[in-house]
Amino acid sequence: MQAGNGRYARSAWQLGCAVLLLAVLPHAGAAADDGPRPAFVARAAPHLLGLDADGVRHPARDGLVLPRSVHRLRIDYAADGDPQTFRYRLEGLERDWQDAGSRTEAFYTDLPPGAYRFVVAGARDGGAALRFSVAPAFTQTWWFRALCGLLAFVLLWLLYLLRLRQMTLRLRVRLEERYGERERIARELHDTLLQGIQGLLLRFQAVAERIADADTRRMLETTLDRAEAVLVEGRDRVRELRDLARPIERLDEAFVEVGREFKDKPCPQLRVMALLKPRRLNPLVRDELYRIGREAIINAIQHARAHHIDVEIEYGREEFALRVRDDGVGLPAEVLAAGARAGHWGLPGMRERAARLGARFELWSQPGLGVAIDVRVPADVVYCDGIAASRVRKLLGKAVAEDVMP
Repeated sequence: MQAGNGRYARSAWQLGCAVLLLAVLPHAGAAADDGPRPAFVARAAPHLLGLDADGVRHPARDGLVLPRSVHRLRIDYAADGDPQTFRYRLEGLERDWQDAGSRTEAFYTDLPPGAYRFVVAGARDGGAALRFSVAPAFTQTWWFRALCGLLAFVLLWLLYLLRLRQMTLRLRVRLEERYGERERIARELHDTLLQGIQGLLLRFQAVAERIADADTRRMLETTLDRAEAVLVEGRDRVRELRDLARPIERLDEAFVEVGREFKDKPCPQLRVMALLKPRRLNPLVRDELYRIGREAIINAIQHARAHHIDVEIEYGREEFALRVRDDGVGLPAEVLAAGARAGHWGLPGMRERAARLGARFELWSQPGLGVAIDVRVPADVVYCDGIAASRVRKLLGKAVAEDVMP
C-alpha cells in the first residue's frame, strides 16, 4: 500500500512538469517568430574628407601647402556607423582639445603662416591626423622683417650722423667764440695793463737815476729788476693766452709751434713724433692735452737745461698716450716729494687737467737723467668716434662743458 502511494506521487510530479513545459513552449516559439534579431554595429574611427580654403577645395593629404593669406579655413571629417561625438585640436595654434559634439566641421580664420597638425578623435579610441602648412605673405617672411630692421638701423644711423654733425657745428661755433674771447682778453692785457706797467717802470727808473744816495738807489733798482721780471712773466702768459686762442687741429704741429716760440733763445732740440695712424680728437680733450704738453715742454726749455726734448703722441686703440721726455738735470728730490716747486703751479695744473679727463698721469725723474711725463687717456674719452656729450660733461665738469657743448 505504501509502495503504491509512492508510485502515484512520482507520476503526479512528472505530469505537472510536462504541463508547465507545454505552457511555456508556445510563447517561446511566438517570440522567435516576431522577426530577425538586429545585429550589433561598432562605431568606427573618424577620417578626414578635405579642406576648404577661401572657397577652394583641397584634398586631405599630408604635406599640403595652403596659399598665403588664408582668411577662412574649413576642415571636413566624418565617421562611419552610428552618430557619435567628436573633438579636435590644431597643433601649432591650440593646446587644448575643442569639443565639437556631432559637428563634422572645424573652422579657423586668419591662420598665421607656419606648420600645423590637425587631429580629430571620436567617442571610441582612434582618430585621424593631417599635417599642412600655410605659406607666408610677402610682409610675413623673415627676410622682410630683417630688411625692415636693417632699414630702421640705417635710418637711426643717419639720424645719429645728422645729430652728430649738428653738435659738431655748434661745438665749433662755441669754440671759435671761446678762442675769440681769449684773444680779446690777451690783447686788452697787453695794450692796457702791461703797457701801463711798462710806463710806470720807466718812470721809476728815471726817478732812481736822480737819487743821490747809493744804497737807496741800489735797493730801488733791485726792486725795479724784480718788477721787470714780473712784467716779462706777464708778457709770457699773455703770449700763451694768445697761442691758446688759436684753434688746434693737430697736436704734433701745435707742439712744434711751441718750440718755435723760443727760436730767439738758446733752446734744446725738440722732436715731435706721432705714432700709429692719427685719429680725430675731441676738441675739449685735445685742448686739455695741448695745455699739459705745452706746460711740460716749456718747463723743460726753461728749467731742465736739456739738450733734447722728445714728444711722442700715440693714437692707440684702447687709449691715447702723450709722452714728454728730456735729458736735463731732472727734478730735485724735494720737488718730487712735494709734487711742485714752491710758488709754481705747473705740475699741479697738469695733474688737475689729467684728472678732469679721467686720464692716468705719471711723472718720472732722476737727477742728471731728466724728466719723463706720461699721460694716458681712455679711447672712449679722447676720440670723436667714441665719446658722448654726457661723458664729456661728467669728465670736464658741468661749468666747463656747458661753455662749449650744445
